[in-house]
Amino acid sequence: MGGHGEKDWAYQHLRSWVLGPPDAQEAQRFAWLEARLADLEGAIPLCRPVLMTRYLPDWRNDGTPVARKQEELLRRMLDDTAWQQVTVEITAIPIIEAMVSAESDALVRRYLHILDRYRGSDFARRVEVERTRLARVSRQPDHVLDLDLPEHPADRNLAYYRTAFTPALLGFYGSPNFCHGGAVYALAFSPDGELAISASDD
Repeated sequence: MGGHGEKDWAYQHLRSWVLGPPDAQEAQRFAWLEARLADLEGAIPLCRPVLMTRYLPDWRNDGTPVARKQEELLRRMLDDTAWQQVTVEITAIPIIEAMVSAESDALVRRYLHILDRYRGSDFARRVEVERTRLARVSRQPDHVLDLDLPEHPADRNLAYYRTAFTPALLGFYGSPNFCHGGAVYALAFSPDGELAISASDD
C-alpha cells in the first residue's frame, strides 16, 4: 500500500474513533470516547486540520455530552494551530450562509420591485406567490431547467413565465429570455415566416 493509502487508512481510523460505533447508544458512545482519550495519552497531535476538513467536514459540537466529548477528543488529536484553523472555518460557515441568504433576498426584492414598476403590483405579487410555491417543491436547488434566482447568470425566471403564461411550464432548455449562452450554429424559419428556431451548443 502506498503512502497516500496508508494516510487515508489512518484518517479513516481516527474518524471512526471520533464517531464511535454506529449503532451504539449515547452512554456507550460516551464510554467509547473516554477510552479513546485514554489511548491518545502522550500521543503527538496532528499539525494539519485534514482530519476535520476532509474526513469530518460536517461535524459540529451541538452541545450534547457526546459532542462535547468528541470535541475533547479532537482537541487531543490536533495541535493548537490546526484546531484554531478548524475553529475559524466552523465559525465562518454560518456567517457566510447568512450573507449569501441576505444577498439573495436583496436580489429578489429588487426583482419584484422591477416587476411592480413595469407590470403592476398584482403581477409582482402573483410572481412572488409562485416563487414561494416553487421553493417548497422538492427539487435540486440549481437544476439547469428550472433555476429561479433573479440576476443569477443562468436564471430561467421560471416563476415569472409560469405566472405570465401557464403553470404547465416545468423548465427551459437554453434561456427563456430569447438569447443563447454560446455560439449559434443554425437558424430555421417556419414556412409562413412567423417562427424562427435557433440552435446553439448551450
